[in-house]
Amino acid sequence: MKEPEIKFHQSLNEYFKERIDIGIYTGKDIDVKTVKGWIIEFIMEAWQKLIKNLEISFIKRFDVVIATCNAQLTPLVTRGGVVIRLDLGREGIDYQDKEEIRSYIFHEIYHLADRLDPKFNMDYHMDAEVKQKNLGKIINAVWDLYIERRKFYIYRIRPIYCKDKKYIDTNKIEEIVQNNFLNIIRNQGGYTKIYESIFNKVWDQSNLITYRQIYDYSMKFFAKDKRLMRKDRNVIAELERLLEKYEIEIEGKRKTGILEDKTAKTYLGHANTFVRWCKGDFAPGNRKLK
Repeated sequence: MKEPEIKFHQSLNEYFKERIDIGIYTGKDIDVKTVKGWIIEFIMEAWQKLIKNLEISFIKRFDVVIATCNAQLTPLVTRGGVVIRLDLGREGIDYQDKEEIRSYIFHEIYHLADRLDPKFNMDYHMDAEVKQKNLGKIINAVWDLYIERRKFYIYRIRPIYCKDKKYIDTNKIEEIVQNNFLNIIRNQGGYTKIYESIFNKVWDQSNLITYRQIYDYSMKFFAKDKRLMRKDRNVIAELERLLEKYEIEIEGKRKTGILEDKTAKTYLGHANTFVRWCKGDFAPGNRKLK
C-alpha cells in the first residue's frame, strides 16, 4: 500500500541524506558546499514530484559526480536495488546558477521516471535496435524534447537549452527549444521538415507520448530517402545504369594494369554503397537495413 505523501517525504529526506554521495572533480571555480546543498535539495524535490510510487529502499546509493563533459543519469540495477549515478559535468553548466542545476537534475530524473512509468511503456528491445542503427542522438533528442515540455509546462522550470534568464515568455522559450531540437537533427543529417511536424506533436501538451512513439519518430530519420526514391524510380534506374557503366570502366582499367586490384575493389565498393544509400537500404555505420 502506498504510504501517505507526508510520511513518504519525511522518510525520503532522511533516506537520501544518508545515501547521496557527491564528488566534485573539476577545475571550475565553484562554491562546493553550496552546490552540494543545491544538488541534494533538487534531487529530493525531483524525486518527490516525479517518482512518488517507488519504494525508496529500492535506491541503495545515489552518486552525483561533476567530472566529465556530459550530463547523464545511469541507473545500475542489481538484485537488491539500484545505484544511481548522476553526472553533472556537462561543459557549459553555470554552477552559480541555482535554477540551471535544478533544470538539469529534473531533466535526468525525468528519464528515470519515464523508464519506471507503465504508461510510458519503455521497450529495451527497441532501445537496443535504435542504438544498432546509430540513432541514439535522434531518439535522445525526441525524448529530451518530451521531458523539457513537461518540465516547463508542469513545473515552470526553465529548459536546459535556455541559458538566458530573461527568457520567460512561453513563445520565446518554445522557439529556442524548437531551434535546438532541429539543429540536433540537422547535425545528424536528418530531414528537417519531417521533424518540424514531430516537434509540434511532442511539444503539444495534450499529447501523452510513449516510448513506442518516440521510437517511431526516430525511425523517420530514414523516411526522406525511402519516400523520395519510391516516388521517382527513374532516379534509381539512372543511378543503377551509371553504376553499371562505372563498373565496366573500372574493370577495364584493372585488366590493363592502370588500377591495382585493391584500388579497383575500393572504388567499386564505395560506388555500390552510395547507390544503396540512395535506395534507402543503407545507413553509414550499419549493414544493410531490413
